[in-house]
Amino acid sequence: SGRAQLGIGAGWFDVEHDALGFEFGTFTDRFEKLEEALQIILPMLRDERPTLAGKHYSVKDAVNQPAPVGRIPVMIGGSGERKTLRLVAQYGDACNLFAATAPDVAHKLDVLRRHCDDVGREHETRHLGDRHLDRGERRARREHDPAGVFDGHHAWNGTRDPPGRRPDPVVGSN
Repeated sequence: SGRAQLGIGAGWFDVEHDALGFEFGTFTDRFEKLEEALQIILPMLRDERPTLAGKHYSVKDAVNQPAPVGRIPVMIGGSGERKTLRLVAQYGDACNLFAATAPDVAHKLDVLRRHCDDVGREHETRHLGDRHLDRGERRARREHDPAGVFDGHHAWNGTRDPPGRRPDPVVGSN
């Protein structure tokens, strides 16, 4: 199995858009673009050839060659309850949750569970029920937060764990 993971989001930092020459657009535009991009990218990662005539993007039989060797999980950035978590439920394998307290995290995970139910997607209780840190985040916290001050940044991993690796539960759900 590979180590690739796609991280994607609607964008929130206009300076990055300006520096790269992309129009920042409205909140709604950015989420429409994100959803269309997911409708194109995800099939391409599965070695399919998607066609989409969207409001922002149009492709016909888009090709991704060479195809990935294995499945590439998709992490969708953000924790907005109406738009972002709905997109995570529909398209994502993982997401970033920004919340200040453990009860806030539990609430966001409950919202995500409801969105999963709404789109008919099974959620893996073990992953949705626990807060996980990956190795890189644990290392970064050791290096940059030796006192263990909680910074409010969370990640949900809804994918199966890579062989031989089990994330550390940090915050449990209610």
